[in-house]
Amino acid sequence: MSVVQKIRFALRQTTRVRHTVSTKLALYSYDLEKVLVVQYPHAFGLPGGHLETRELPEDCIRRELMEELGLQLKEVQPASFFLRSDSHGSVILGYTAVAQKNVRLNEPNPVKEKGVWVTKTELSELDISPAYQKFALTHWPTKKAVQ
Repeated sequence: MSVVQKIRFALRQTTRVRHTVSTKLALYSYDLEKVLVVQYPHAFGLPGGHLETRELPEDCIRRELMEELGLQLKEVQPASFFLRSDSHGSVILGYTAVAQKNVRLNEPNPVKEKGVWVTKTELSELDISPAYQKFALTHWPTKKAVQ
């Protein structure tokens, strides 16, 4: 059984997973020059959120992308999982994807949550969780890997 299958199995057996397991997505621009972050009123983060009861991680990513940014993605790839120590040890299931060439954001509430494309340098200067920053930088695809 793969890691993803084990996680799915465990989540199906759990009756209460809200606020203990979250998903986050490092969505890279088509040209691989930028990553999408979400700007909140007081900080930045990666798109994603808490799993609902009996929700699969991939479904959570898709739901959160639609809720936060009005964005639909067909494919997301599981990348890794990590603990976010600055949030009471939440387990974060990390996913990656590369945006389509002409992706457009339709944020339902841009005052509350706004998508911003940033370069590696800009990412390192943002007020964002170090765990999110490390995840996005570690999994940043190279042009050679995508071809």
